[in-house]
Order: sequence, then structure tokens, then C-alpha cells
Amino acid sequence: MADKTLDAQVDRLLLEDDARLVKLDVKFDPISGFGSTGKRFKFQLAEFTWYLPEELRDNKLIREVNKVSSVRAYCERYGIAGHESMVIEKLIHLRAKYDFPFYAAKFVSIKAKVGGQNIKFVLNYPQRLLLEEFEKLRLADKPINVIVLKARQWGGSTLTQNYMAWIQLMHKQAWYSAIVAHQSSAALKIKAMYDKMIKDFPPSLLGIKSRSKLRLSPYSGSRTDYTISQDKQQVRDTVISIGSMQSPDSIRAGDVSMVHYSEVGLYRTTEGKTPEDLIQAISSSIPDAPLAMNVMESTAKGENNLFHHEWLDAKNHISDRVPVFIPWYFIELYRRPFVSERARRLFARKLIENKDNSSAENTRAEPGSYLWGLWSKENGPTLEALNWYVHKRKEYRTHDSMASEFPSDDIEAFAHSGQAIFDRYHIEALRADCCSAKLVGEVMGDAPVGQQALQNVRFIPDTQGQLRVWSLPDTSFKATNRYVVAVDVGGVSDRSDYSAIVVIDRWWRTEGEPDEIVAEWHGHCPHDLLAWRMLQIAHFYGDALLIPEANTFVNDLTRTEGDHAQFILDIIGGVYRNLYTRQASPEKIRQGRAREWGFQTNRYTKELIIDHLKMLIDSHGYVEREKEALSEYHVYQRDEKGAANAAQGYHDDRLMARAIGLYVSSTLPMPREVKQIQDTRFIYTDPSMRNESQF
Repeated sequence: MADKTLDAQVDRLLLEDDARLVKLDVKFDPISGFGSTGKRFKFQLAEFTWYLPEELRDNKLIREVNKVSSVRAYCERYGIAGHESMVIEKLIHLRAKYDFPFYAAKFVSIKAKVGGQNIKFVLNYPQRLLLEEFEKLRLADKPINVIVLKARQWGGSTLTQNYMAWIQLMHKQAWYSAIVAHQSSAALKIKAMYDKMIKDFPPSLLGIKSRSKLRLSPYSGSRTDYTISQDKQQVRDTVISIGSMQSPDSIRAGDVSMVHYSEVGLYRTTEGKTPEDLIQAISSSIPDAPLAMNVMESTAKGENNLFHHEWLDAKNHISDRVPVFIPWYFIELYRRPFVSERARRLFARKLIENKDNSSAENTRAEPGSYLWGLWSKENGPTLEALNWYVHKRKEYRTHDSMASEFPSDDIEAFAHSGQAIFDRYHIEALRADCCSAKLVGEVMGDAPVGQQALQNVRFIPDTQGQLRVWSLPDTSFKATNRYVVAVDVGGVSDRSDYSAIVVIDRWWRTEGEPDEIVAEWHGHCPHDLLAWRMLQIAHFYGDALLIPEANTFVNDLTRTEGDHAQFILDIIGGVYRNLYTRQASPEKIRQGRAREWGFQTNRYTKELIIDHLKMLIDSHGYVEREKEALSEYHVYQRDEKGAANAAQGYHDDRLMARAIGLYVSSTLPMPREVKQIQDTRFIYTDPSMRNESQF
């Protein structure tokens, strides 16, 4: 009975595989238009049959020719018998203007991937997917704002540049474009596509006599601006500018209507200009109009950079860009046919049998659960693609090294090359709860420091403030152990870690729900001011348990400019009544001091709180609000010595504040509504941390 059930599952899986193969291998003939992109109608004449874009259905010439079903009959009806070739040429010009795949396959030359002569540009499947996004926006009379996350080389830049050229040649004059790459050589390489195309482009399509070939020539003597010329004379009001992050001032930003940003993930700050500055300067000049283009494309080059942030904003519908990602299994090259139908069936059977197996056979294989997860994706891979993946995986020692080369989704694409500690998919599950803060400002008292800093504490809205608030403190009733405020102390300069103060609401535990992040302060400030700022925030949130990190384990001048925690703790230790303490070191005990302020991060406690945070992330065991915390989770990894740290060049301040706060929260008693909160000076918790006695 079990075998029959499994056989039935295999049959269904093979039927789904057949459907996926049909979708990928659909006949695509850009010249006739059969199987081409967008909605089309059949234009059947005695001389030929085309499948035309719906955009041409109401064109007068198309309607009149279609009525008589023949070019010859049309010429006879309108008294131009013998001029059939002229009418066909007009029809071809119409298609060239409104049918990009036809235009590309008939008039655009590109370099063949494997040497040899130039070839005509016949779009592959990934290119057709990107074109569909371009065309949706064009046909809706919207600016074409798209961000493309590239996996391997499938010709995304080739399509983007030739689509922009199509707009300049077939639709608009005085519609200038820019190519901006991370290096000047990369921008010139993209511009070379335009060079190659224009040399083979028929001048007659632009209404120009075909006495000689077209070419790109310097515009007004510029070394970075080019125009279309014939016999050294400009023949069309079109300018193509090139620039790079290396030479950010070379772009004529005020004249640009279309821009192609290439390999944005590699943009680096130059003297006096950041990637954000460059993109803002150019993009701000692009009109909010039909046929304007603003396309950003790149392979993923790590997280927490400009391209990653732009991608996430587009994916979360915060920006006006349309996100496009092409997984490896949409690329025709990455398939491995089965030697027989029996082999295909056995592969499908093994896929089903191991779908719940989370262990891999060896380091050069994927667990069955991962392969099943790939298969189960919407528009997922075919069995031939999975067969290719299984064999290709043997060339890579780790999943991350394979995934970085052949990502199946945007999460894998951005994954850092180090040994990630947190599961990237579980991290992304937390994103569902992330949202913009309801309030931005600062918590202030009657003075910035001293006893008056805790008088008349209130929230002051300020768009430039560094405190982001998702929920203000609930003052409708009093409760013990409701709020926890955890602090990771950073440095003061821009090169150091930020300080992070995170507020956690524990009340929802009483209803069987997890802890929730309700506020976060994040920034740089002098440490004496930081001490009072954390006190003010804790006091504002119902005299919350305040847990500053007292880090005597790490004293890294490049990270925090020294250990400032003790300085801060000495300031606030005698002031605040609800400050977390731990057992003192043997030396301090000999000096007669049984307790020390704050949470100490050492080898043991760091592993403890990171393991606890991992457990919460894996189980969606708390409610995150700040998406930037997720970026830190993604780049947190184990180095070659096995130590847990942020990847080089990244920060972990938000992560550490959460790890400390959520761990301590797990050790506290359940919140409880009370009539009056007892004014106990200190609270001690967690026997495993030896934090159980007073001074």
C-alpha cells in the first residue's frame, strides 16, 4: 500500500516536471512573434503570419491590411499595386518600434559568447523575463524603475543597454542616457555594446539615407559623452554618457533621462563622494515620465551595503523600483538530462523519499530537505535542473560556496561567504514583523546629565532623533518585570561600532506570546551622555530592568576605541534602582565587593546568549521590528578559529543588545500586574550567571 502511495506521488511529481519543462522550452520565434513576450494577436496574411503586440491592434495600417488579409490586396485597393515591398517595409518599421524582441533579433548585433562573428540578439528566457517587467511599466506609461539582482551571467546588462538604445532610436530624441559602473573600464565595456549595435544598424530605420554606417562619436569634444553620427556628422539628437564611481563628476546629471547603474554592489566611497551621493545626483534629474529609465543591476556583493538596502526596499515595496531576480535554474545551460525515463523516475522517487531528511550524505552534497525545498518553490526547477545541481555540488566543499555561485533566491545571493551562524531563511521569516517606527525622536529629562536628567522624563518627537519607537510605554496599569532595556556600548567616532539601546516588552508572555522589540536608540555619542540616555529610556519605560554590557573580554581599539563600559557603569551604578548585576570577579570579592554592574560578555556567556538568540530566530521566538537588525544577523559568522563575530567591515551592536536582552528576559519571572511597584534597589536573576545575592 505504501509503495502504491509513493508511486502515485512520483506520478504527480513527474506531471509537474513535464509542465515546468513545457514552460521553459516553449517555442520562441521573435521574427514571427510566436511565443514572444506580452499579449499578442494573430496577424495572418497571404504572404506571412505574424503574432503582434496588442499595442498594434488599433494601428490604422495594421487594421487596413488585416481587413483584406494580404499586402498585395491592400496595394491594389489603394492604387499602389507593385509597391508591396514598400508596405512590408512600413510594417517592419512598425514592429521595430513596438515589438522589442523582433527589433532585437532583426536589427541588433551582439558579440557571440564563444568567439566568432557577431550574432543577432535573440533573447534568452531570463532576458525575456526582465523584458516583461520593462514592458509592463512602459505600457502603463510609468517610469521604468527596476533593480536587477544578477545570478551568474545571463545577459541582464545586454538587455538593459539595448532596451535603452531602442527607446533612444525608435521612440525619443533628446532623451539622453548614462552608463555608470564601479570602474570606468566596466562602463566602457557596456558602451561597447552600443558601439557594436549602431555599426550594424540600418540607417533607413531612422529615416536616414544608407550612404555609410552609423557610429558613436564624441559629443562636443567630450571624452565621456557620445552621440550618433554618420560621416562625422551628428544625425540624431541622442547622447550617451559614461561614468563610474571612480570618476563621479564625469556624468552630465542634469541632462539624463535614462540611467543604467551597473555592478552597484561594487560601488565604493571615493574622496568626497559616497555611492548614495552619486546615485542621488543622477537619479534626481531623471524625469517622472513615461519612457524614463532608472535601472540598477548588480551581482550580490555582501549585505548591509547600498545595493542590498535598495534591493530590500524594492522587495518590501518601500521604494518605487521593481525587483527582478533570476535563479540559476532559469538559465538553460544549467540542466543535466537523464539517460533514460527510468533514471528520471528513480531521481523523483529519491527526492520524495528524502524530503524530510535534514542530513547530507557528505560535505559535497545537500540534504534531501534542501533539494525538496528547491523543488517546492513557486516556478521552481525542473528535475533536469536539480540533477545538474546535485552533480555540480560535488565540486564545492560547502553549501555556501555553491550557493554564492548559483543562488536559488535573493537570500542565498546575498549570503556572506563566511560560516553563517543564523539560518538565512529563519532570519527572513522575522522580516514579516518589521515595519517603520511609529515615532522618531529622543527621550529627555530636565537636563542631559545628573539627577535632573531623570526629572520630567518625556518623549520629544524629532525627525533627526536616534530613538525609533514602535510602541510607547503602556501606562494604563502597573506591572513588574514588564520592560527590559539592554545596551551594547560602542564608540564615539564614525569608524567605531554604534551604541545600541533596545527596549523589549515582555508582557505578551502572560498571553502565551513572545517578547517584542518596542524601541531602539542607535548612534554615536559621548559615553557620559550615553550613560544618562540609557537611564532616561529605562526610566521612561516604567523603570525597566537596565542591562548594560560590561565587556571586559574584548578590548578592541578598532571596534569600540577601548572598553568604556566600566566608565559608564560607575556613573549610573549609584543612581538607578533597577540595574542588572552579576557576581564580582575574585579580585573584587577580595576587595569586599560581592556584585558588579552589568552583563559581562566572556567566552562562556557570549556562546550562551548567541545560542539562545539562534534558538529564538529558528523558532520565530520573538517579534522583531527593526529590519537593520536582520542585516546584522545575516553577516554574523564564525571565523577560522570558531569565534562568533560580525564579518569584517560590519557591525553587531544591534545583535548583541538583543542577544543580551532576550537572554536575560528568558531568566526573569513572568510579568505581573500590581497596584504598586516595590522600590527594590537591585534585581538579581539567573542562578547560572551567579546573580542571586545583593552587595
